[in-house]
Amino acid sequence: MGLRQRGSNPRSGRCAFVVAGLLALAVVVGAGAQTASDSGVQGDPALAVLEVLRQDPAARSGDLADRGRLLRAGYDAFISSMDSFQGDLAVDLARELFAEDPAIWSAFCLEGALRRSADSEAGPESPRFREALEVLESLRESNASDPVAQLDLTNRIAILAGGFGARIVERASLGRSLASRGVDGAQITGLAALADRPAVAERLFGSLLDRSMARPAATAPSGENGQDDESVMPSSPIESLPSRDVPPEAAPWALRGHALASLELLRGPFSIQD
Repeated sequence: MGLRQRGSNPRSGRCAFVVAGLLALAVVVGAGAQTASDSGVQGDPALAVLEVLRQDPAARSGDLADRGRLLRAGYDAFISSMDSFQGDLAVDLARELFAEDPAIWSAFCLEGALRRSADSEAGPESPRFREALEVLESLRESNASDPVAQLDLTNRIAILAGGFGARIVERASLGRSLASRGVDGAQITGLAALADRPAVAERLFGSLLDRSMARPAATAPSGENGQDDESVMPSSPIESLPSRDVPPEAAPWALRGHALASLELLRGPFSIQD
């Protein structure tokens, strides 16, 4: 099954899976193929890595017997399959990655693959929606004491639910995101409000712009001692993942959304043209 965009994040520069910046990383070609070959499995690199992931850890050999290298090779193969629109292969790889390392990064890979490879008419009753929702909710429950992880997972559930038309789940998650000052919650709700509630959209996008003024765009959220807080980044085999809570001034959509809402208000009953 191929891939299609479903419930995409309004931040057009971000991937629909994992965290921001992952699609900019290298696709498996040379190094990935070499590690797959070294493992003793021949053929398509992605299929080779998938076969190794499905093996019992004690039966793995070669470079991919190292868990860190296997996760990296599996992630590269996953990105390659997503880029080449191999939806079913991407789902299989993501499932094995999550089974190997049930963390936020692998859950986001699996959610993105399930959502983007689903039929265009799939709704809340879709097995792929239920599977992805179960994965995200289980992680949210196990990370109950981590507010950053909670917000990341809540935002992702909202995106997933929106893609499958699960409006009750979507609205509940957006509400939780807004209550936690989540960027995704404000931008998705603001985008939806542009159609018929410009005043609401203006307030939401305006709040994001106000927040950007309080924190320089070039820096990530800081910990209590003013140092970069690594807890804002999900545990992952990929190094230097940026925080999802990117200051709005670094994302033009916030300014554009506020401007569109303001223009719509000017065309209303209190327009200066009246």
